[in-house]
Amino acid sequence: MQLKKALLLAGLFLCLNLPNVTLAEIPKIKVPTFSGSKIQIIDVRKQSLTQITRTLSIVANYKDVNILYSKDLEKIINDVSQKVGIDKRLLKAVIYYESGGNIRAISKAGAIGLMQLMPSTAEALGVNPYDPYQNVYGGAKYLKYLLKRFNGNVIKTLMAYSAGPNREVFPETSRNYAYKVARKAGIR
Repeated sequence: MQLKKALLLAGLFLCLNLPNVTLAEIPKIKVPTFSGSKIQIIDVRKQSLTQITRTLSIVANYKDVNILYSKDLEKIINDVSQKVGIDKRLLKAVIYYESGGNIRAISKAGAIGLMQLMPSTAEALGVNPYDPYQNVYGGAKYLKYLLKRFNGNVIKTLMAYSAGPNREVFPETSRNYAYKVARKAGIR
């Protein structure tokens, strides 16, 4: 059963065009599964043999799969963190809560990508929000700007990132978001 599951997973990752994935790394990778028009990120470790087979058949027939392998995302975060001068733990936490690592995430409000940049924000920052690297770079630049504006106060920075910077009072949802992200990042 384990060998059959490993072979199905290997087939799945070949369909996703991830040739450098080893069998030891397979359980660590998250892949898209399609529910209607939504893309949901699932952890293959928690899928049954039947679910893996179904995911494989869907992905094999889906021509425009665009996922980011976790090592690639880690590389982007590390590079952007160094270039912009922002804590990579903060970037990871924002990505986790904003998009769950889904490069195709688009919110009801129209925010795009890993860092959920609004089109006007992306334009002001001079980045393409659909490109994963530029999205993270733009989000990091915006966080850096907000950190400077709020004198290094991470909580206020995150509230402004969530709700917009031009507010006197932030809504409770933005406050809750800020504390969750800061806790996940391990910074205050």
